[in-house]
Amino acid sequence: MVIDFLKKTYYEPNHFINTKGRNDLVIHNGEKAKSSVGVIMETKKPTNTREMVQPFAKGDTFEQRITKLNAKAFQELVLYYLRERITEKNLEVKHLVITNINEWFIFDANTFDRLFAQNKNLVKQFNDFEAGRLAGIKTDFFYTEIAAPFIAAIKTEIEFTYFNLLDYQKPLRNRNKEDDNKLIALFKLLQTINHKPLVANEGQGKAEEIECCIDLNLQENTIIVSKNIGFGKIKVIQLN
Repeated sequence: MVIDFLKKTYYEPNHFINTKGRNDLVIHNGEKAKSSVGVIMETKKPTNTREMVQPFAKGDTFEQRITKLNAKAFQELVLYYLRERITEKNLEVKHLVITNINEWFIFDANTFDRLFAQNKNLVKQFNDFEAGRLAGIKTDFFYTEIAAPFIAAIKTEIEFTYFNLLDYQKPLRNRNKEDDNKLIALFKLLQTINHKPLVANEGQGKAEEIECCIDLNLQENTIIVSKNIGFGKIKVIQLN
């Protein structure tokens, strides 16, 4: 449902969306699969809490915040980013996303580049792993023996944008259009995943500068998006 939602509301036909290798989902910068990857996504089932990153809570210490991020989903994202950035030499990745359908964690690629791709020791370990020169060749070895301890040792805040779709259930499901304005910021944020960097601050995101006119309702497990496409025309999309 995530891939259909993104395709039919934001990116199709200008951006190709599909899996790539072991990546759960990628959004390309162009309409063809041969175009560069702009967004890397890691998806988890809502029931898979063991591998999912956790949102920060008020009062969390720095160590607790790093621990909440240092889950398999984040470790996988590190590996996929390094493959795209180091192996594929792709300089056009804009964002990295972790989602379990309800919760969304959106990271600016500049953060991943600074923390991971620019670290010579990590890149050396990554290259050695990819070349089969280490004790393990399975990806779980990279996650537990390389990524996890590296993330645990990070001494700076990792910024990201976070939202939970469950927080929007009332305006999504009711027929009252007066509270639909609460959905505009959400729509703007999702719309910018493959465009300009998002504004993030310790898990709180903003995207006020993006213009958008939408009416979004969810009724009986159906998403209906009415999108203003200019010249007085309205594009209506329904996802079952």
